[in-house]
Amino acid sequence: MRQIIWLLVMSLSTNCFPYRSEQVNRSTAPTANNVERQVKVTMDVFSGKENPTWVLSEEQVDAFISVLDALPASAPSSFYDGLGYRGFLVTTTDSESGETSSVTAYKGKIRYSSGEGIKYLTDKGRRVEKLLLESGGARLDPNIHNVVEKEIASPEK
Repeated sequence: MRQIIWLLVMSLSTNCFPYRSEQVNRSTAPTANNVERQVKVTMDVFSGKENPTWVLSEEQVDAFISVLDALPASAPSSFYDGLGYRGFLVTTTDSESGETSSVTAYKGKIRYSSGEGIKYLTDKGRRVEKLLLESGGARLDPNIHNVVEKEIASPEK
């Protein structure tokens, strides 16, 4: 399990899962090797219109990695694909290599997908979803925020 988390943390902290802060002036602050890096979050909640999307700050990425590092491995599982809240998708693409990595979080299940394959984790406290919801801040419609917050807080059925 520690190997999986170590690979995830390494890929999150290197060009395999790169990031950039929203506060960085992109025209004057090139990243190492001139590779543009960002960690983008999408709340998968709408069917007929565009889902809310935002970029994590460096501090939010650090918190995200910290929470993921504490999660145990789990067996592969399926994710809901119907109407309504369907979780969060966190993606990054290395602008130099074009490699993409993603983390999907829904109902306490985490799926990490990269060029290395797919790994599954369990998040019984739904800490990842809570962290990602709060990272959306003022970018989220308060009504949508409240609906998703209640969904995340509700016990499993």
